This record gives sequence, C-alpha cells and structure tokens, in this order.
Amino acid sequence: QPVTINGGMEMRSWYDIKSIELDKRADEQGVRDSAAKVEQLINQEIANGISADKIILAGFSQGGVVALHLAPRFEQKLAGVMALSTYMCVPEKLADEALHTDLNIFMAHGSQDNVV
Repeated sequence: QPVTINGGMEMRSWYDIKSIELDKRADEQGVRDSAAKVEQLINQEIANGISADKIILAGFSQGGVVALHLAPRFEQKLAGVMALSTYMCVPEKLADEALHTDLNIFMAHGSQDNVV
C-alpha cells in the first residue's frame, strides 16, 4: 500500500505512516483494519480447536502496533503479546476500549533503533 512518509511509494506495511512524529505516526483506521484481519486469523485458529488462552500475538514494528492494539480488544483473553521495537497507537483510547486489562505483555526495544 502507499506510505505517506515514503512519498506515497507502495511498500509492505500494516498501515500508512503519516508522519515521523510519534503522536501523529499511525493511521488509526489502518491499524484497526489490519487488526480486523488478524482477528479473523485468530478466530480461524480458535475454530480449529486452539484455545484463545494458548495464543500469543507477536509483532515487530508495525506488527507490534497491531498486536498491542488488538490483544486487549479481542473478545476472548489471549495468552499474551510480544511486541518488539514498536509503540502504541492512540494509547489514550486503550482504557476505554480494552476488554482485558490484565494481559501478559513482553515489550522490548533495542538501543540502536533511532526511529521508534
């Protein structure tokens, strides 16, 4: 899809990146759209017999944003989230939308990443 900060060039991404500024970076609707696609995958696994409490969402960079966005909002409590070199999209909305506030979250960030 086209990514704004790359001059609109099409590239692999979970959502558009509108600005390098952290508070204006994520395309909230794009995050929600990608989370809905991941939610479909999780529901397929649950339908195949995998219990939600055995599923961990893991993501790097934009994938971490999607994982951190979806896990607390998912209808069933998941085992947890692993989010690497990432950030939260619209964190102030998390408390209002969260169904699960007691998730296991492992979040890590390297010291050499000067972007995120």
